[in-house]
Amino acid sequence: MVRCIQKLYAAGRRLALILVVLPALAFSRPLQVELNRIHREVEREQIENGYRVRLGVYINAMNPRKDALQKGELLDELLLGAHRLQIPPGFEIDGEPVVPIYFLAALVAVESSFRQEAHSHADARGYMQLLPSTVAWMNANLGDEDDPTLLFQTRVNIKQGVRYLNYLIHEMNDIRLVCLAYNAGPGNVRRGYWVERYWTKILSAYRDIRDGGYLVQDQNPVVL
Repeated sequence: MVRCIQKLYAAGRRLALILVVLPALAFSRPLQVELNRIHREVEREQIENGYRVRLGVYINAMNPRKDALQKGELLDELLLGAHRLQIPPGFEIDGEPVVPIYFLAALVAVESSFRQEAHSHADARGYMQLLPSTVAWMNANLGDEDDPTLLFQTRVNIKQGVRYLNYLIHEMNDIRLVCLAYNAGPGNVRRGYWVERYWTKILSAYRDIRDGGYLVQDQNPVVL
């Protein structure tokens, strides 16, 4: 009788242990997945904050009188635009994969020196110096319509500039030709007509942003 009671007691303890351990095991994987997701989110936020500081200081160096609200809006759109850029892993600058946010900021620096109101004699408009006719062509051929008359708006300008860059990325086989086509038009580049100096200016701006020499000059960067 005593032995039966002992067996029942031992079985009860095992059952109790199973009832405690099984739920823990069942929840451990989803919990770990969620913790990993949170960790990735925190890492991404830290990286983007680093980009934001770096680009904020660079914009200050390029355009010291830039309105703070305009700059904050521009930084938001540049970071969003960088996520939308479809740069293949094989596209490289100085033997390393292109960093989308540095590339996009370098192009804006060369095109407009971060001036929202920039307007060329050829009617290129805004930060990325887009022609209304280019946006109209994309609306007709690539979908996702935006009003070509709104190119001085930061959101519209960066969005359409990224859309055009993605089109060129799929047409050209390296980042240099993408830049030359952005400046001279893809048809001219295919025929061998372009301005090489445009690429060297993009390359110089990209290296400046990447290497961050200007950060030493600004001891009190402001995060917007």
